Amino acid sequence: MAHSIPAAPQAMPHRRVAVIGAGISGLAAARCLLEEGLDPVVFEQAPQAGGLWGDGGAASLLYPSLRANTSKYSFAYSGLPFPDAAPDFPSWSQVNAYLQQYVDHAGLLPYLRCNTTVEAIEPDADGQWSVRACAGETTQTEVFDGVVVCAGRNHTPFLPEFPGADRFGGSISHSSGYRGPEAFAGRKVVVVGVGSSGVDVATEVSRAARRVYLSMSPRTWFVPRYILRRPYDFLLTRLAAQLPIGLQNRVFRSLVLGAYRRAGVTVKRLRAGGVTLPRFDLYRARFTPCNPELLQQIAAGAILGKPPVAGLGPHTVVFADGSRVAADTLLCCTGYQLEYPFLAPSLLEIKQGRIDLYQHIFPPHLPNLAFVGLVSVAGSHPPVAEMQARWVAQVLAGVRALPSPGDMEADIQRQRAHPRSQNPIPMWVQIPNYPDTLAHMLGVYPYPWRHARHAAKLLLGPLSADDYRLEQPKTRWR
Repeated sequence: MAHSIPAAPQAMPHRRVAVIGAGISGLAAARCLLEEGLDPVVFEQAPQAGGLWGDGGAASLLYPSLRANTSKYSFAYSGLPFPDAAPDFPSWSQVNAYLQQYVDHAGLLPYLRCNTTVEAIEPDADGQWSVRACAGETTQTEVFDGVVVCAGRNHTPFLPEFPGADRFGGSISHSSGYRGPEAFAGRKVVVVGVGSSGVDVATEVSRAARRVYLSMSPRTWFVPRYILRRPYDFLLTRLAAQLPIGLQNRVFRSLVLGAYRRAGVTVKRLRAGGVTLPRFDLYRARFTPCNPELLQQIAAGAILGKPPVAGLGPHTVVFADGSRVAADTLLCCTGYQLEYPFLAPSLLEIKQGRIDLYQHIFPPHLPNLAFVGLVSVAGSHPPVAEMQARWVAQVLAGVRALPSPGDMEADIQRQRAHPRSQNPIPMWVQIPNYPDTLAHMLGVYPYPWRHARHAAKLLLGPLSADDYRLEQPKTRWR
């Protein structure tokens, strides 16, 4: 259901806004703030922009073979598509090059402060925010009219505490230190976790290891990157989103199973390989895009699916179903802890990987503070970040007003009760539902009947950030 946001009567004076992080979300925020006449200062602790996809800093958490898990057709900002020569799923270096191109395209370089770590942000009595940041030997505190946190989730690796870990004779490591399969040659490896890194790492390691076990949630479905010979996100259309959820489940399940068959993999062989294939539920199941090689390696017996890890012995890993395997390596692809060391715990509660925010963006009781890019997206991240950033920029510029804190709190509770919020991934949102909801709220939803030349693409094509610029005057484009 779409909501409306009351418009403020007039824009406020020119304002300075601190943006924490220069990754995908931070760059989107900086551009949108500039569009509204605001003055962003973008703090980035790495040597260059890009965040996780940048060259240095957070990029040290990535493995060299990493690719985007959504296609280049969706994984782009408005007004700047990926080069035609780029593959459908760009590599780490290609995404990095694209983000540096975007910095130039949007004129963001003068607003970046790289090699700078934000140590604390605090509200003051006048509704402004003090930001203390350190660059080299220099620490400086500045006052801003607003703060946009774009630091994301992927900073502090989360390593589970397994019962018996102190007795385990093998190695336990996190995927943030993974650099390639060579170190696992001839070993018996248990890979824990089936996010994007888990399936990539398990596939790579299976080429060199003696045996690979992939410990996964029973809710997991693997989605091949290509379905019907097109990137899978071509299925995440507005027309599909209008179908009843039961019909969506049946159609998507049929298409995914068809992609399995085209990869030469049968359901019977996957189940024999330990993949449970649970009920197909777009709201509650976990869907992980994967290279078809993962499915083929499971069907061939090179990777064996297992339940979650229950404990460790001196030379064994014990799983939730009571089974156990001999292993000498536990490689945890278990994600990252949501932490913001620059925010006092008294300001915001982080619980089970989530923060209660109005539309996943605004804390109801902290004016002029916003989060962009904190959601977990079932689809491409840049269009979502850009839509969030456009809303934030209009609020901070005084162009739009937010509902009352009480109304925002009530909306948060309604959203938490919705079946879509029952997904095991914290703060999970769907494409195109979530950015379309934001577009309705901002009055920029691209109605196909208003844009005849784009109607087929809007209804049947993959989501694009350009879709949400069709309702804007051309002067708003950069």
